[in-house]
Amino acid sequence: MKLCTYGKLNLCLQIYPATSYVSKHQLDSIFCLYRKVKDIIYIKKAKSLNIKYLNCDIPQSQCLVLKSLKYLQKKFGWDINYQIKIKKNIHLGAGLGGGSSDAAAVINYLLRHHPHTSLDLEEIALVLGSDIPFFLSGYSFARVKQYGNFVSPIASIKAKYKVLINQQNFIRTKDVFMALDKNKKYHSQVDVNNVFDCLIYRKPIDPPFFNDLTPYILAINPKLNAIYHKAVRKYGANHYVFFTGSGSSIVLLKKCSY
Repeated sequence: MKLCTYGKLNLCLQIYPATSYVSKHQLDSIFCLYRKVKDIIYIKKAKSLNIKYLNCDIPQSQCLVLKSLKYLQKKFGWDINYQIKIKKNIHLGAGLGGGSSDAAAVINYLLRHHPHTSLDLEEIALVLGSDIPFFLSGYSFARVKQYGNFVSPIASIKAKYKVLINQQNFIRTKDVFMALDKNKKYHSQVDVNNVFDCLIYRKPIDPPFFNDLTPYILAINPKLNAIYHKAVRKYGANHYVFFTGSGSSIVLLKKCSY
């Protein structure tokens, strides 16, 4: 069986301060399925579990497909003996959710063989990753809240945007959130409802801030800092310029014209 998995964009991302009883941050975001990049997964039944990446090297400790399969085995007692080959075209550390997309595709594939299974999306978001519930949903556009487990479809967005994918500037989500957590005075600057109105009704955004992780992405990656500010200088007159997720890809959202 051949599976195609796509990336995602955060058309805005609000992060809530961490709490003392849950290490994960809650979020509020508008997700968009990004179909211009896709991974290809080949999966078939086998005598044992084997996961192989065809065009890159990903350690087992960072393989979200493996982690997801082991979660399903432990949670439901499922047989996870499959041969899985993955061709990666969604760049690692690009903020496009490639690992989560691959994991969700494999989870959905196994769900076809266990049609009466009910997944706990909050547990999946907390244990496996906050992007996975969106990819499991099959929605093209969605408002995603809480730990990523609350996924609500929204109407198609007509706003014009393009993406600058920074292939050479890998950035780890963990590092970005560690930098954020060091800021004891942190507070969100994103108004998701404002961004939502801009995207749906083509209204201008004021203030034009789209991603709470921006200052922390820029602080931990000087090369990306230079790339971002170059994009602002080049495109900023006609576009809102912001990162998707924890970077490193940059979204250029065309401003409304009146």
